[in-house]
Amino acid sequence: MSLAVAILVVGHSFEDAITYLLNVQFSQIQQEDITLAFAEPVSGSARFDLLHLPGVIRAEPFRVEPARLRFRQHTYRGGLTGLPPDGRLRRLMDRDLNVLPLPSQGVLLTDKLADILGVQPGDVLTVEVLEGARPTREVPVVGLVKEWIGVSAYMDLAALNQLMREGTTLSGAYLAVEPQALEAIYAQLKETPAIASVALRQTSVDRFEETIAGNLAIFTSVLVIFATVIAFGVVYNAARIALSEQGRELATLRIIGFTRAEVGFILLGEQTLLMLVAIPLGCAMGFGLAALMSCFYDTELYRWPLVVSRLTYGWAIAVMAIAALISGWLILRQINQLDLVAVLKTRE
Repeated sequence: MSLAVAILVVGHSFEDAITYLLNVQFSQIQQEDITLAFAEPVSGSARFDLLHLPGVIRAEPFRVEPARLRFRQHTYRGGLTGLPPDGRLRRLMDRDLNVLPLPSQGVLLTDKLADILGVQPGDVLTVEVLEGARPTREVPVVGLVKEWIGVSAYMDLAALNQLMREGTTLSGAYLAVEPQALEAIYAQLKETPAIASVALRQTSVDRFEETIAGNLAIFTSVLVIFATVIAFGVVYNAARIALSEQGRELATLRIIGFTRAEVGFILLGEQTLLMLVAIPLGCAMGFGLAALMSCFYDTELYRWPLVVSRLTYGWAIAVMAIAALISGWLILRQINQLDLVAVLKTRE
């Protein structure tokens, strides 16, 4: 019974994790409507050109420098992303979803990238820039941020420009756009030669749901159906076995004056006690299995949050309760049909 509850919990926890991931990554961290990248690095004045587009509410520039990050024997080829310190469209958060301010110096790493490099806040990274003059710099790690998709290293935009010993240079921008103007601005930006790529946040959400969430939804549905069948089968078979083993005793109780309801209470009361013990144990086992699954889905592409809602626990308990009620009703019918004389004639 506990294993049946555990499978129900872990099966439904996938939906909790997907909902949480989409909410945090695409609603709290990424709040831009459009992300665009310039074909070539441009000056900081390009931000004001974007603000003049009809329908653009806010434009926040960013700079990305391809680099090799090195700490001791660990290396990772990625990039440094420079963000404005007053930015609101791309927010950096810790594990508790508190917004982290960009430090004036140093770098913030996503926790997965920190694990890959084996660094902690206070360590010093060697940054080998892979374009232009290819300078090599030493940059301290001042904090870790939590993101569920991809790995990144963030710096203050001015600090990154200072690190490169260059003026204000931009690689792209995040835009907040009025909903009714979104399609028109997207089409206009796609036709602009100076812009290499344009991405809509909603498109990213849709693709994520199609690829990852869609495949996991099929797996989750199969698992939930399988777990529901197991739950009913376990509860019903346990009651059937108890009736088979105790048929003679129950028939004896009927003969000496116990009513059918009293006999049924004796048999099903035992099953109820077993279920009351099995449900909390199964919930704990289900949480452990969900934690194990989150460890398996821990890659550079995406991480799986460990989230099990109260609704999931309630749903698992409800399925077990319904299975118990149906099983109890079927067993009571069999108790009512007991042939008392035949049962008493049965040899031990």
